[in-house]
Amino acid sequence: MLRASACVRSKVLSWTRSEKGRAQCLMWNKECRDQSTAEKPVIGAIKLWIIEAPTNTLVRPQQVPDRSRNESGATEQPPRGRAVTSGPGIQNTFTKELFVMFGHSLTSLVEYLLWLVYWLIDQLQKTFTPAPDLRSQIFHSCESASKQVGLLSMSCLRGTKATGVLLFMTFSTGTLWYLTLKTYVHPMPYKDDSRIVCSPGSVEDMARVLIKNFTRNHQPFLEPSNYFWVKTNATYTLPFGTKGIEDLLLKVLSITSKYNLPPKMKSQQCKTCVVVGNGNRLQNSCLGHHINKYDIVIRLNNAPVSRFQKDVGNKTTMRFFYPESADFDPSVENNPETLMVLVPFKHLDLLWLKSVLNNEKRPTKGFWKKPPIMLDVKVDNIRILNPYFMEVATGKLLNASMFQSKKVSAQKPTSGLLAITFALHFCDVVHIAGFGYPELSNKKMPIHYYENATLKSMSETDHNISQETQTIKRLLDFGIIKNLTRF
Repeated sequence: MLRASACVRSKVLSWTRSEKGRAQCLMWNKECRDQSTAEKPVIGAIKLWIIEAPTNTLVRPQQVPDRSRNESGATEQPPRGRAVTSGPGIQNTFTKELFVMFGHSLTSLVEYLLWLVYWLIDQLQKTFTPAPDLRSQIFHSCESASKQVGLLSMSCLRGTKATGVLLFMTFSTGTLWYLTLKTYVHPMPYKDDSRIVCSPGSVEDMARVLIKNFTRNHQPFLEPSNYFWVKTNATYTLPFGTKGIEDLLLKVLSITSKYNLPPKMKSQQCKTCVVVGNGNRLQNSCLGHHINKYDIVIRLNNAPVSRFQKDVGNKTTMRFFYPESADFDPSVENNPETLMVLVPFKHLDLLWLKSVLNNEKRPTKGFWKKPPIMLDVKVDNIRILNPYFMEVATGKLLNASMFQSKKVSAQKPTSGLLAITFALHFCDVVHIAGFGYPELSNKKMPIHYYENATLKSMSETDHNISQETQTIKRLLDFGIIKNLTRF
C-alpha cells in the first residue's frame, strides 16, 4: 500500500504533462481505493482517507465534464465531492495547488511525513492482513514509474534496516525537540491565587524568631536630620555605617528634597511586597501578571522589564542600584514614580551621585565598572538606603564579620539579599521571585534572565553565593518569605 500510494503521488505530479499520464493515474487511484475498501475496515478507512485527503483539501474549481467515454458511450462525470482532475480550464489551478502541498523536491517535510505515515500503515497491514496479488502488481508498476519519473524514490525502498534506523532517529529527535520546547518555550505557568492574603505584623513576628534583636524602629532611608542637628555616632564605615562620611552625606542630601516614603505607600495598613531577583529562573515563568498585583515591587540594579513583561511584569515601586549598575534607561525600565534607592557600598558612590545631580566633574577611578555620566531620574524620586539594613544582612543573616581595613575586604551581601532584608523590616508579606544560582560546577548556564553572564563573572566579588543560598533557604523553611519560582 505504501508503494501504491507513493505511486499515485508520483503520477499526480506529472498530470500536467500529458493526457495519457492523467488517465493512467486516475485508473491507479481507483485501483488503490478499491484495494483499501477490501481490507480490514479500520485500516482501509485510514488508507482511503490518506489517499483522498490531498485531493479533498484542494480548492474545488468549476466542474468541467471529462471528454472520455465509458463503455455505454456516456460521458463520465467526476466523482461527487471531489475536485475535477482533468480539463484545460483547471490545469493551471490544480498544478499550483499540487506545488503548494507537496513542494518541489524529495526533501520536502510534507513528503517525508506522508512517507512515514504510509510506512506505518503498511506495517499495520502486514500484521493484520495477508498481502494480496494486486499489491504486488502495483508495486512493480510503482517501481517502474519511479525509475521513469524519478520522484518519491524513498517510497519504493525495500531496505527494512535503513527504514528502521530512520524511524528510530526521527522518533528520538522528535522526542528531544518536544521536551526542550515544553521546558523552555511553553512552561507550566504559575498558578495565580487571584489575590494575595495580607496579615498585618505576620512577617515581623516570624522574623523575631530568626533574627536576633529584630526591630522596625529604623528609618528606611537616610535624611539630613540624622546629621545636621545631632551628630550620629556610627560604629561602622560604609557599607555597614556612615562613620567618617557625615559631611559628604549632608551635601548629597541637601540636593534631594524628599527622604521618606510616598504618602500613599506610607498610609497602607498592610503592605504586600515582592522582591524580583535577576535569576535565570524567571525565563518563561509567566509571572508578570501576578507580580503586578503586589503593593510594592522591588527590582534590582539594571534588570530590564521592557522586553520581559510576561515573565517579570512591568510594575516597579523601588529599584535598588549602585553607580556601576545604573547603566539603563529609567524612562523605559521604570514607572514615573519609581523610587531609585542608592545602595552606598563606598564613599565614591556618594561622590558620583553628587556629581551627577550637580552636573560636576564625574569621578572615574575606584569603580569596578565605569558608571554612567547621567541619571535621567527626577530628584524627588532618589533615596539613599539606610546602611543599617546592610549591617543586619551581613552580621545577623549571613553571620559574617564586618571587620574591614585597607588590606582586608569584608564579605558583602548581594543586592538581592539586601532587598529581602529591607522588605522584612518594612512589609507584612514578603515574596521573592528569580532567586537562586546554578550549581558551582555549571560554568555555562546563565545566571540572569536577560543576559548570558555566568558564575565566572562573580568570581572576583565579595559575595559568598553558597552562604547566601543557605540563608535564603533558612528564611523559606521558617515560612518568613515565600518563593514564587523554584529555588
